[in-house]
Amino acid sequence: ISRNPIMLQFEPSSAFIWRRWKGTVFSETWPCCVRNMILAVFVLAIYKLVPGLGSRFAGFQILWGQLLSVTTFTLTFFLNQSYALWRKCYGLSRRLQGRLNDLGLTLAA
Repeated sequence: ISRNPIMLQFEPSSAFIWRRWKGTVFSETWPCCVRNMILAVFVLAIYKLVPGLGSRFAGFQILWGQLLSVTTFTLTFFLNQSYALWRKCYGLSRRLQGRLNDLGLTLAA
């Protein structure tokens, strides 16, 4: 059996935080961000080099507007439903905690 803690104690000093890199959000996501930036620069270079390329994709502006409204509605609806479920679970768990506290106080008396 290991005696190491499951979660390490947090030290709020800035020196401690800046020494930690492995396992952070930045260490996990920077390769994907760099890859996407390189791809964006490549697409922009092609767009600037080929004349008339923008006019060929003019129809996508209409499609983009329609998809944007559908996506916004879907995400807003999902977020609202998720928040309602979270509030319900939170309320039920707090009620359960209160009842267990009442039971503990009753048994202790």
